[in-house]
Amino acid sequence: MSDRTLGEFDSLESLQKLLRLRIEQTQITRLDLDQLSGLPNGYCSKLFSEVPIKKLGRLSLPLVLGALNVKLIAVVDESAAAQQRITVTPRSRSHVRVQAVHSITFTRRRLQQWGRKGGSNSRANMSPRQASALGSAPRKHGGGDDHENRERRAAVVLDLL
Repeated sequence: MSDRTLGEFDSLESLQKLLRLRIEQTQITRLDLDQLSGLPNGYCSKLFSEVPIKKLGRLSLPLVLGALNVKLIAVVDESAAAQQRITVTPRSRSHVRVQAVHSITFTRRRLQQWGRKGGSNSRANMSPRQASALGSAPRKHGGGDDHENRERRAAVVLDLL
């Protein structure tokens, strides 16, 4: 390991130990680390105590790494890779399915058909009185043709111009 390498880790717990070592190297207080990272006061004390109360997560990890001026680099473990090549059979390319992205366009006609079908299905479970009341009920969003609605639509059109 070079003097710029903190160490190796293979679990979140060992990463926390390495970061705790970095905190000791930099002689920074946990409260200052909270300030630098933007985490709540006392959070880094919970993260890096001997028995951690909190775990590094998807939000806290990048903040702490930035505050400690540390970055993570993924490196292939050659000895483990060689061992794996012996025990694992290679994947057959013929079994791999690459699915293309499909675009689905719904036409106005198709949407209307679905709307009618949905309306008929919901009315099938109603009594005739309920179904007729539903058909004659006033619309929620003012779809009627009264004078106020016409004026409102005209005002909207004028605003758009």
